[in-house]
Amino acid sequence: MSQKERTDGPDLDFRKESVQDVLFAIRNGGFSGSIMPANVVVGPDAQKVAAFVSQYAGSKSSAAK
Repeated sequence: MSQKERTDGPDLDFRKESVQDVLFAIRNGGFSGSIMPANVVVGPDAQKVAAFVSQYAGSKSSAAK
């Protein structure tokens, strides 16, 4: 079993996220206690990043098949 560090964040290959959830993470510095810079992208760029991440997040989960 591998150990995760607080800075590792979620495995988005297996975790599906909505655009709104990704925007929340971008604005607030991550998901569920993970640490990343807040507002690393803003405005239209943040919307584009969130749409991209939510499109591909969860692609390896059993629900995606």
